[in-house]
Parts: sequence; structure tokens; C-alpha cells
Amino acid sequence: MGRVFAALNEPREHCAFVIARHDKHGYLLLLKDVDQKRYELPVGRFVHSEVKGEEYYEAAKEAAIQGLLAHTGLDFRKRPGRLRHMRFPAQVQEKMGKSSFFEVVLTDADSLHSYNHNVLTNSLSGEPKFLLRISQDHVGFTFQRDLQNAAAALQSSGRRVAKALLASSAVYTPQNCCFAGICNILGWYLWSGQEIPKTADAWKDAGFTFRPPPVWLL
Repeated sequence: MGRVFAALNEPREHCAFVIARHDKHGYLLLLKDVDQKRYELPVGRFVHSEVKGEEYYEAAKEAAIQGLLAHTGLDFRKRPGRLRHMRFPAQVQEKMGKSSFFEVVLTDADSLHSYNHNVLTNSLSGEPKFLLRISQDHVGFTFQRDLQNAAAALQSSGRRVAKALLASSAVYTPQNCCFAGICNILGWYLWSGQEIPKTADAWKDAGFTFRPPPVWLL
């Protein structure tokens, strides 16, 4: 029994994904393979023994910042507060396994600037005046304004990542505490095949701390 417990607490590799969303252009996707049209989110990796505790999420955030820098050139090491840990409903977080997700909202001011423009890349989707330094692991980047389309593009990288992107619309923000936010939340439940909570207690058990949608919507 002691050996089993020790094995469960051995340090393992974890992933810290970054959902980067430009306020005008949409969600940032990295193109991994042109032929297969495989897209990915920026990701950092780190080693930790368990998925809990403040120390774990601090390590995850540091890995997310380093991964974003390595894959896109975006440097938030002096501005770590720009990255927000995505706290999903409990039943969603359980399905994320050893993966954490962080959100950062980009603006045109985050575009990279360099005297050597050969190392910088324009968006494949044609947004002007937004440049990144893409790593050799990827062939380019694009923005996708529509959440559903962005999630569909990530399917080839794994359903967990695609689901996390969709679930990000269910996380409380000042922008989604209205009818549109309710529709996003219900849309995620329908897309994932999970049963929609039908009582206030059920919504609370699912990890939601804001007011549930009206009964007539269910």
C-alpha cells in the first residue's frame, strides 16, 4: 500500500495551456501542421506531484507564461497578473486531469516590435499590425473570432483542450453574467453531452457561484 501511495505522489509532467483572446480578432491558435490543419493553444509544461494547492497553481502559471513566451514571443514575465487562472466548474475541472488553463486578453499594444522583422510573423488570418515570434514547433498563427469554430479547430489536438476552450465561456466574467453568458453555458452542456443542472443546489454542486439561468430555459 505504501508503494502505491508513493507512486501516486511521484512528480509527473503537467500542462499549462493559455487561452489568448484578442479583444477584436478573437482566439489565438497556433498552426502545427498545414496538411492536417492541426491547431494548438500555447502551452508550457512543468513537473509536480499533485493537482492541488496554491504552490501547484503558481508553478502552473509560471509554466504558462514561459510557454507563451517560447511559442509566440509574448512576454508577460513582468506582468503575470495579465494571466488569469480559469477556474472551471468542479465536474469540468475533474475532466481536465493534469492540465491547467489560463486566460489572457490581448490588445494591439501586445503586438511585437523589432528592428529585425524577419523573425516576426503576421497572422495567417490577415489581421494587420499584429506580429508574433513563432517558435520552430509551429508554422504560423491565426485568430478565430467564433468560439465554436475555434474549438472545432482544436479537435485534432485533443478533445480535452477543445472542451476547455468551450467551457471557458461558462466561467464567470463581467461579460457573461447576462443572457448571452447563459446561452454559452447551456451550449457547452449540450455540446459535452452532460446533464444540465436543474436546481440552484445542482448548479452550486457543479461549481457555479453566480445566479443560475431561469427555469424556463431548462
